[in-house]
Amino acid sequence: MITGERSLNFSTIFETVFQDDCLIPEKYKPAIFFLAENNGEVKVSKQIGDVPFIMTDSFSHMSPDCFRVPEADYIIMTVDMTIHNNDYSWQGLFGAFFKKDARELGEVKAYLYGLKPSIHLAAAMNKENVPTARSLHTFNVHDKIAHMLKETHYTDELNVFTDVFAHQLKDYVSKEDDVAVLLKDPFSSYYVLEASTNATLTDQKSQYTIEQMTLAGLLQSSDKKGPYIIEKKDVPYSLFRALWAYNDFYIMPIFYKADCIGMIMVLTSHGECNRTHSGEMLKLTSDLGAWFNKLIHAKQMSVEKIRKDLLLKVTRKFYSSKDVGEILGEIVEALREAYPGCKVNLMLSNEWDVAETLPVQMLDIQDSVEETAAKAYVTGELIVTDTTISGKTILTVPLKGRQGVYGVFEMEMAVSQIFTHSELEFIQVLADTGGNAIENAELYQQSRQYIEDLQLINQTSHLINSNLKVNEAVDLMMNKIIEAFQADEAGFIMFDDRWTFKDGGRTWKYPSEELFENNVKIADLVMTLKTGKQEVFLGDWSKNVKNPPFKSVIGIPMVHNSQVIGGVLVFKKDPYAFSFDSFKLCQSLVHHCTLAFVNAILHEEMKELVVTDYLTKLYTREYMDEIVTDSMKNDGYGAFILLDIDHFKSINDRFGHQAGDAVIIQVAKVIQSYTKQDRDIGVRWGGEELAVYLPKTDANHAGDVAERIRIIVKEETEPNVTVSCGVSSWASEEGMPSLTKLFNDADKALYRAKETGRDKVEFFHETDNNVEEL
Repeated sequence: MITGERSLNFSTIFETVFQDDCLIPEKYKPAIFFLAENNGEVKVSKQIGDVPFIMTDSFSHMSPDCFRVPEADYIIMTVDMTIHNNDYSWQGLFGAFFKKDARELGEVKAYLYGLKPSIHLAAAMNKENVPTARSLHTFNVHDKIAHMLKETHYTDELNVFTDVFAHQLKDYVSKEDDVAVLLKDPFSSYYVLEASTNATLTDQKSQYTIEQMTLAGLLQSSDKKGPYIIEKKDVPYSLFRALWAYNDFYIMPIFYKADCIGMIMVLTSHGECNRTHSGEMLKLTSDLGAWFNKLIHAKQMSVEKIRKDLLLKVTRKFYSSKDVGEILGEIVEALREAYPGCKVNLMLSNEWDVAETLPVQMLDIQDSVEETAAKAYVTGELIVTDTTISGKTILTVPLKGRQGVYGVFEMEMAVSQIFTHSELEFIQVLADTGGNAIENAELYQQSRQYIEDLQLINQTSHLINSNLKVNEAVDLMMNKIIEAFQADEAGFIMFDDRWTFKDGGRTWKYPSEELFENNVKIADLVMTLKTGKQEVFLGDWSKNVKNPPFKSVIGIPMVHNSQVIGGVLVFKKDPYAFSFDSFKLCQSLVHHCTLAFVNAILHEEMKELVVTDYLTKLYTREYMDEIVTDSMKNDGYGAFILLDIDHFKSINDRFGHQAGDAVIIQVAKVIQSYTKQDRDIGVRWGGEELAVYLPKTDANHAGDVAERIRIIVKEETEPNVTVSCGVSSWASEEGMPSLTKLFNDADKALYRAKETGRDKVEFFHETDNNVEEL
């Protein structure tokens, strides 16, 4: 299709291009090249080589519908073709008709693309009436284009083709000259170095980056039309300072239509650049403008797709994981995938459990070395830093969530690099997505931890409340704390006599009692809890005292009715072993368990009031009945002592009832002193009668105990009194034991002691059953 006022002379154009078929490589012969309308109407054709009749006949019978060829041995290949000529243009197809086995289809297509610039040139020469001899080197350029396309496998990767292109141009210059290719970056307003024949130039690519507006000013100052060269003398020093380090250079802009999409730089440090073949270089550069433009757009779409795919991938991973360490690993992997060769460092505000392979360190905002990281953390803004010493670019990016900033990561590029707005936006979106994922994971972990903490507190409180023995409650609480905090030691200290443990009157309880008994340093911690009502939380105790037994300490006072009744100490040998969350959990656990602990003590006190005689503090007879019954079920033998204060009525008559009560109390204290409190049971039997039950004790040993009691009572009571004792015993081997028989036997022995003079100990004998009680 032709638009405009004038027509194109297709025959002249084809004659110019194919004037000497010897320039066509033999591998493409025989063939018929042609220009045709999009509907299949052939405008002009040219036979190359010895074309057989069957080819000519087949070509003449081509179907307009997509050029379907009836003969199976032949094939036709076409490429789109547009020819401009001032105010008119033609759009159609440029193609070749050839044997099917003549050549690989890809090579033929590449060759057609290589011939397209020749058609453009022929059309231009036709317009300006330029002699055809000017196209003398045309096919050298076309072969070069076809060779590059084949060498790069017709790739859409800009960096691959550009590198090949730069080295192909190297053939046109001297070996001392270097070639560099700068192309428009699709994501910024810069031309960036894409390829070079000099590795040093590539390593210093940021120095050869130029703003598009800056170069536009240089191009506007030139009144040249079509491809041209910009010499060194025409380039201002401020535009390309790095170039002026070279002895000579020149620049060839790359145009696509009227848009400058890049440039070729030829540089040398020795003498002057070789300009012998600059014409061929200009033509090659000009003819590839459309191809470069295609590759630039392909790069843009590829990079955008990679980033979108990468963001989609990491987003799926982020929101499918509740593990902060796994999320941080994905962030590092994504950055390394997007920017191969970059070094990533994570600086975090929290001590998360992450893999040792991750480059993680704690963020110290007061450290001057980490000033940039601290600034990014505080402001929440991305910071780009170019280091003049190492010549590297460092990005410091905050990991932001909706509720705060959780750290920063540093991207250290191997060389100085200019990041485009699109790149910075991509990195920030990745960081923000990661920050939100970290926040979600942290909130999830915190909620789970809170649930576990509440379960621990409720479970411990419930167990203490249900197990109302104080010693067992303390052991339970201590074991729970050691288990929950993986502590090396834990201790309970009681400050009020009312709340002391009943086992030996101890006021503290530890797994390793010897370690704490005379430790002055721990005593200081105890006084802090007792006098200051303050919690203790030490990450490294050695900073406060010299050679402490432990490094990490948690101390929580036990407060009841606004009074400190005791405290809990938790220890670990390693420094900073307890987190602040651990401290808060211990605080809550102790506060909740203090009430349960006090309830347990009050319950024991209430129980003791019920089973204890008010006057003597000995157990009641009902309680002893329970104990003896239980002993007869579980123990193999036992003994019982029944005591009666001699002439007690005369004490009351002579000294009064208060004196009588005092005597009973004195005798009770003797019984408590000479019996084993954790096993033997002292009892107020009734009136002036007292009793002792000794489980797993035979009659002889019980008699010794009774004798000691009798002697001490006689020696230490005031007013002085004596006691008479009756001893009985039971043994499972003698038959089914009886509670009533045990008590009756002791009563009969006591009766005999009274009858035979008092102030003595008598044992039950079977003959006592024949004695009639008076």
